[in-house]
Amino acid sequence: MRKFGEFDGLADNVVHYINEIVKELEKVEEEDISIYYGYPIIELDRQESTMKCCVVCRHGLVVFYEEENEKTVYTRHFTQIVMSSDRLSELYFEQKNVLESLPFASYKNVDLVFQEEQLLTHEEYKMVNGIIQNVYGMNSADERSISNEMSLGAKIKKRNNAMNMLDQNQFNGIYNKIDSHMRIRGLAGSGKTILLVKKMAYTHFKNRELDLAYVFYTKSLKQYVEELFKIYYKDFEKYKEPDMSKIHILHSWGGNQMKGFYSKLCEDNGLQCRTYVSAKNLSGSDKYEAVCEEVLKVTKGNIKATYNYVFVDEAQDFNLSFFKMALKTLRYTGKLIYAYDELQALNSTVSMPGKTDIFGHVECRDIDLSVCYRTPKEILVTAHALGLGIYKKKKDGTPDLVNMMEDYTIWRAVGYKEKEGHLGYGKHVVLDRNEEIEYKPDECVEINSVSDSQQQYEVVAREIIRLVNEEDVLLEDILIIDLSSLNLQDDFNEFKSVFYRIKREIEHEEYKIHLVNKDNAIKFKRIGSIPFTTIFRAKGNEANIVFVINSHKMSNMLSYSRNRLFTAMTRAKFKTYVYGIESDIMTSLNEEYQEIKEKNYMLDFTYPTREVLRQMKSIAKVESKKMDTIQKVYKDVGNDTDITLEILKEQLGTPSIKDLIKELERFSDE
Repeated sequence: MRKFGEFDGLADNVVHYINEIVKELEKVEEEDISIYYGYPIIELDRQESTMKCCVVCRHGLVVFYEEENEKTVYTRHFTQIVMSSDRLSELYFEQKNVLESLPFASYKNVDLVFQEEQLLTHEEYKMVNGIIQNVYGMNSADERSISNEMSLGAKIKKRNNAMNMLDQNQFNGIYNKIDSHMRIRGLAGSGKTILLVKKMAYTHFKNRELDLAYVFYTKSLKQYVEELFKIYYKDFEKYKEPDMSKIHILHSWGGNQMKGFYSKLCEDNGLQCRTYVSAKNLSGSDKYEAVCEEVLKVTKGNIKATYNYVFVDEAQDFNLSFFKMALKTLRYTGKLIYAYDELQALNSTVSMPGKTDIFGHVECRDIDLSVCYRTPKEILVTAHALGLGIYKKKKDGTPDLVNMMEDYTIWRAVGYKEKEGHLGYGKHVVLDRNEEIEYKPDECVEINSVSDSQQQYEVVAREIIRLVNEEDVLLEDILIIDLSSLNLQDDFNEFKSVFYRIKREIEHEEYKIHLVNKDNAIKFKRIGSIPFTTIFRAKGNEANIVFVINSHKMSNMLSYSRNRLFTAMTRAKFKTYVYGIESDIMTSLNEEYQEIKEKNYMLDFTYPTREVLRQMKSIAKVESKKMDTIQKVYKDVGNDTDITLEILKEQLGTPSIKDLIKELERFSDE
């Protein structure tokens, strides 16, 4: 049984009846039962009331009421729901008992419903829940032409058009009252962004006078979030546009092309806004954290209170000073709502601050999203195993974990369960998770090694064209993520040349590919074109099929690199291809993947002790610092070779120019 709603605002006698109804439903041996209570009903004329209690099952719908006027409102509401479904309306006109209404005092009669025939299939049951939850607008219909019902594209279409329903935590997270700060935890694809945006849309619908800020880290998310907000607002307000002067969708820093949370704060408070270049002289490797810290210091915390609510996406990429600064922008009763996935932190030096660090002893409610709706289990578990090095081996054959969450309870919060052993420091455990994806390919992950760069691009280009020509795949289904971020432009030009040569051979001139980089960071998706980008631009976005290329460039920056591989793989909704040139790295990835499959996509490992975790974090910080140095200096090697080499030699601690060159060869393309 699934429970959707909250008791806030309901009278004690109603709460009593709902609890009694739950007890009655628990006696029924059926899985497809949902109960809704205390959630808003929004009529077409914008009139809003509260649904006190209704039950959805495969036998139909049951609505409970206290007074006759409530019966009228509820029946009208659910008649609209019934009529929006061809199947339900057909049953209704056949005078099937698809919709029943009962007074609360007759709650024990609910069991009579389950004595009737089952009118709905499991899919139709999900559909009814989906209509109630207004999730039809979450994805536009997939109307692609299908030439083969067994093709990958056919499976993608079925999945895209399948009726989904929110889980309890998602639904309640959207509609519950914001009476405290909120922390939302979930894996990639668990619906964190959807929850945040839909909650913001509902908040704006409830009170259009409130100033709402939505802060994100990845620039390419702006277009997506703005479009999503407008779609979701229409779920609540059919005939009126949102007041976008009250909605502030802001990149964390901002730039010439868009306002940012930091740049707008500086403008509102008469402060000089730093560019990334001017922030380089500030201490610390995280320049955004440095400018936030500077704002707090310069203003002594006296920051203009601008927003009623601040919604923060990708919160794992922000440090403590940002959260402290964000809190200062809230009005007296304002609240901070933030969502994060600790495993997606691309900067290993950033450790997600705890609730106490951010809020002190002020209440912050937790919402844990344990279901992953984007990514099949095979991709998700593989990405976790590779990203953390769970099946990575040292030369002597012993395990060689490269990273792990400090708080082991997060595994349970995000949907993993203990199959064997027990979660705990120094304890052996086998973790498994349920599969939530119904339509997926026979093989969700492919890891391929090639002989050289030219062959890699040739193989990838031909596979993409094959998918489009033979598997009913659309160009916009595909995303290419280059793990060699410093060489992005050169890699793109090389791949584009190969791709366009092959498309000319088969006379498909309409095939297009576009680069998403710092000069084109906002327009991520285009109809009829494939985005080619780094993980830093792809993060927060998704695609049905993801090609991860140049995976061999991960070198020995273990934690740093594997975290990027994990994030890249989990951009995929359907299938992930991982390509790289033959090397020890690719050999290891292939061996690890074979073990993942042998373990039936479960995580079998010994959790590190607290001391080992501290060592991992220390190593990660050294790696990140080294990488930061190389990225800053290596770009200038051609301009002032001797001086630059000496600087690198000194900072990296290499004993000779020869060793330094080897170091640069290993890390330059990170």
